[in-house]
Amino acid sequence: MNKKIIPIILIAIFIGAIATGITIVQAAERELEIEYPNVPSAITPNTIKALLPDYIKYIISFGIVFSGIIIFGSMLFAGFLYMTSSGNPASMKNSKDRMFSSFLGIIILLSSYLILNTINPNLIILQIKGLDSTKGVVFIGVDGEYITRTDVSNFEDTGIGPVQQVNILSPNVEVIPCEVPCIRDSEDPGFNPGFDCFSDSNCPGPAITTSGSFSGKAARIIWKTPGVYLYDKTGYGGDLRVYTASMGTLDDFNSKAESIKFLSSSIDEKFGAILHYGEGFEGQCRLIIDVDELADLGPSNNNARSITVFKYKNSITSTGGGVYFYDWPNYTSAEAIQFFSESTNNGWLPISGILDPFNKSVYSIKIDGNYLAALSENANGGGKCEVFLNSDSDLMDNKISQCTVFGDCSPGCPGIWGFCPVCTGSCATHYLVIPITK
Repeated sequence: MNKKIIPIILIAIFIGAIATGITIVQAAERELEIEYPNVPSAITPNTIKALLPDYIKYIISFGIVFSGIIIFGSMLFAGFLYMTSSGNPASMKNSKDRMFSSFLGIIILLSSYLILNTINPNLIILQIKGLDSTKGVVFIGVDGEYITRTDVSNFEDTGIGPVQQVNILSPNVEVIPCEVPCIRDSEDPGFNPGFDCFSDSNCPGPAITTSGSFSGKAARIIWKTPGVYLYDKTGYGGDLRVYTASMGTLDDFNSKAESIKFLSSSIDEKFGAILHYGEGFEGQCRLIIDVDELADLGPSNNNARSITVFKYKNSITSTGGGVYFYDWPNYTSAEAIQFFSESTNNGWLPISGILDPFNKSVYSIKIDGNYLAALSENANGGGKCEVFLNSDSDLMDNKISQCTVFGDCSPGCPGIWGFCPVCTGSCATHYLVIPITK
């Protein structure tokens, strides 16, 4: 074999791996129908909610391992040819060429990784940045610029001097100049504790909606984009991000959210959110619904690393159909159905209330209509938690069903008195159902 062939094959495998990864992600809305083998240095995708970087990293790692196996097999075959080609110069030359090509393939695989890692280790770390729909507002003063996404209580504290101009970088944002600043320094002659510098009387308007001149001692920043607003300070202070759709990572806002607001586009429809304490919609989750804002998410609750965003009617009522829970895969065996006809959300409920208390595990879920369903390991979304917007015929490959603890074992698992010593059992003990709009 020509020694130039193996590098070409390796490059083709690499390109094919990328294309395959993209194809898999495009089909992520469908249920996984195969079980991926484990490969080193990569997270094995076992749920449709795996992030795009995880898929690509898995495919690349799999391609490297597969290429290594091919190279190893080629070396073995070349060695066999060399040992059996005694007295045949042509065969010996062919076997040496194979060995050289195999070593060249190994060098290409290792050097590509080492070069990227030497230039910049971040080049081998696959990440997707969150969508930046909140660039904010830039105030331009005589001594500099100040960019912000939230209210400015006193421009003297920014160090840019008197403000002369404002540039609005994000759509659906209004800026209202305020006449008197908030002065919280007790040694300042203008000290005004308790003064509301963002009141309508102090900030009478009109609102500024386009970039231009500005004159004011403070400023209100009003966002008009419907969505979920997360702030990194209590009381809606500090920096903010706006989320209009679910995000598998909050990126640079991971574990920073300390307060939350909801801005709806109509009176009849509201936004709700589930904050996940892990990326990829994993880990503990917290439901926030039936409120317009929470000035303080509470101690130890600023751990959100991904978010599920949904919409629901102002009066929560069933939309027909329902959510079916089954204690066996493929929507078989005993089942229970939960409709929402109440005017308010019931929150998290124990699974034992809908299934046989002696077999209270859920291993498939069917969603008929516009519903959001969730399963959690502990009450109120504690422990492992998983959210479903579509039916799932087999939860045994989901993390919510991968626990080796006392409790229910997965179907077909030879448990002993409720203990699963080898295979895994379901973690789910509580469920949640919310009618949503799409």
